[in-house]
Amino acid sequence: MRRGPATSLPALLLALALPLAACSDAGDDPDAAASPTSGPSEGTASGSPGDDAVAPPTPTTTSFEDLVASLPQCAEVWVADQALPADYAGCKLPGGGIDPGVVLQCVDGAGLAAYRDRFWARLGDPVEDSGGGGTGQDPEYATEVGACQGE
Repeated sequence: MRRGPATSLPALLLALALPLAACSDAGDDPDAAASPTSGPSEGTASGSPGDDAVAPPTPTTTSFEDLVASLPQCAEVWVADQALPADYAGCKLPGGGIDPGVVLQCVDGAGLAAYRDRFWARLGDPVEDSGGGGTGQDPEYATEVGACQGE
């Protein structure tokens, strides 16, 4: 079974990495931009000196505490017959921990999530309750995992 990481962590890493990726070696050398041999920057049509100036991206920071605070309570998300949010990325556990929202990435592009070996759903679909036997004893869950993996 191939599991993908929670979407919140990759989104955070991407948000933090984008401002760094936008930098180049030429941006560190003030003479490089003024060099007469340098042509117009990519994406400029006229090549006039004012066209080379591009405002750097504004970095945004999100603390871990802010990310955790933005997560819904698990008891509010994992309710039988209620739609699991299509952007599910984890939830807050009773007592203060977090469920990281591990989602199985399906071959059709959808995601399949499970919680506490009892509840499961495709993202955006109603939550199923496997009952006391858990997901390991739920034939519907087994069928859904197989379909998710392309079997």
